[in-house]
Amino acid sequence: MCAWVNVTSSSSWNYVMGWEATQDLTSNTHDRQIWIRSDLKPEFYIYDGTTEFATSTRTISLNTWVFLCGVVNGTSSNLLYLNGTLETVNPTDNWAYNSYTTPYFGIGKGKNSTNQQLYFNGFIDNAVVYNYTLSAQQINQLYIEGLNNYQNSTLVSQELSLADNWTCQITPNDAFNDGIMKQNSTLI
Repeated sequence: MCAWVNVTSSSSWNYVMGWEATQDLTSNTHDRQIWIRSDLKPEFYIYDGTTEFATSTRTISLNTWVFLCGVVNGTSSNLLYLNGTLETVNPTDNWAYNSYTTPYFGIGKGKNSTNQQLYFNGFIDNAVVYNYTLSAQQINQLYIEGLNNYQNSTLVSQELSLADNWTCQITPNDAFNDGIMKQNSTLI
């Protein structure tokens, strides 16, 4: 899970996003969350029978956009990335997703590991959850593209294999009519 965030107040913990067991996001059963602590250190939290935290060693500045990603690396670690760079790794023991009957995902509202209700003070943009583990190169590329106001426009080498067949189709348009579609397939 990743998001661009801009914290405007450090008066309390700032909940970015994560899963809860109830729709009103007030349960004490929660998992996979990103928040900014009151000391302005980002943190990625998972629950594997015990609470596991990947906490940044750096603080972020108020009123400044930063890019955060929390990644679960298979069953061995949870990782926190700050501005496209691996910030911290926390080894976990036999981690598996919580299997809530009805999991709910919240952005900007949730609870921390001590059941304190949290809200986000500031702005959250381009929050996204992936159903696969992002590589360090993919996260860095997302950060670079976000700085340049692009959205997921570049593939990194880990997403490609020899003999992949990619097809590109382009349809010209002059704001009134579509032209003839062109197609190209090149073996990589």
